[in-house]
Amino acid sequence: MGYFAGTSDLRNLLNMATRLRRLADETLRNDDRKLYLMAAAVLEARADRMATHLPGTPYDPALETGLYRPVDIIV
Repeated sequence: MGYFAGTSDLRNLLNMATRLRRLADETLRNDDRKLYLMAAAVLEARADRMATHLPGTPYDPALETGLYRPVDIIV
């Protein structure tokens, strides 16, 4: 997708966020609901950033660090 999104990319992101919100409404487990809602919020925020980024302007990767935080999981 890159940093600048066309209308089809934005539509796909928002469509996925809508599906996740619908899935959150239908699920019975509260933990899953929180996960789906958080993922939908992240997709919507990404679509917002991509919609406001102009193709000729330099891109600041610091804006995307929230999407790629390291996770410590001991299995």
